[in-house]
Amino acid sequence: MSTTRSKDCRVGVRLKPWDLQRLVQILGGDEMVTGLSVELSDGCTVTLEDASEFGDLDNVKGRSINALTVESAPANFQFSEQSRSRLAVVTVRPSPSATVRYHVSGDERAVISLSAELDEWVNAISPWYGRLAAADSAVFAFASIVLLGAMIAGTAGLYLWLGGQPGVAADGGTGWVARYAVSGALLGLLALGTLLNIRRRHLLPLVMFLVGKGADRSRRCDQHRKVLLQSGALMIGLALCGSVLGALVS
Repeated sequence: MSTTRSKDCRVGVRLKPWDLQRLVQILGGDEMVTGLSVELSDGCTVTLEDASEFGDLDNVKGRSINALTVESAPANFQFSEQSRSRLAVVTVRPSPSATVRYHVSGDERAVISLSAELDEWVNAISPWYGRLAAADSAVFAFASIVLLGAMIAGTAGLYLWLGGQPGVAADGGTGWVARYAVSGALLGLLALGTLLNIRRRHLLPLVMFLVGKGADRSRRCDQHRKVLLQSGALMIGLALCGSVLGALVS
């Protein structure tokens, strides 16, 4: 009895040469891989002899990697409970609908086992921001608005709560400093959230092939994302500290 399973994985991924070699091993090794092709942004398709050639690609901006497809099957593929034969096709591309797609055919035990290994492989190449990168633009924007609103409400609530505590409020003339600090921090968070939405595909890319110049682009992207996160953390800290200071001196 034959079984077929197809799955679309919608998650951001970062693919290194080692990850491709691992995929080849999961699919049965070089002796079972029947096709390994790379689509480039200039319309060309490169066929690789083995996974080791993947790391030799230049991956320059004008000829960057658009997609990677790996196919595997035994030499004489046939459905058999005894041989546990299986046919597999795995494609990685920066598509909003599915960044990783795989199709597995064979006897039921082989399909279930291989599918589980492929799911683990996808999870392994997905960075911490993988789910955010694959989220719909509308959902991502809505989540940003909700997060910012919660931050504003939390800061205002903290300010009011501390200001109403017995013995907390005291006379002082520096309350305006705290108010400006809070306002500036919240405006800064709004600016960072807007920037993140506008530049999301740059800061949270769907797919990155970390070979050749792609590895350099990834390092620059990581640095920009780090600066953005550090700025956001600084703004949140400033807003919280400002609200406490404002309550103390108001």
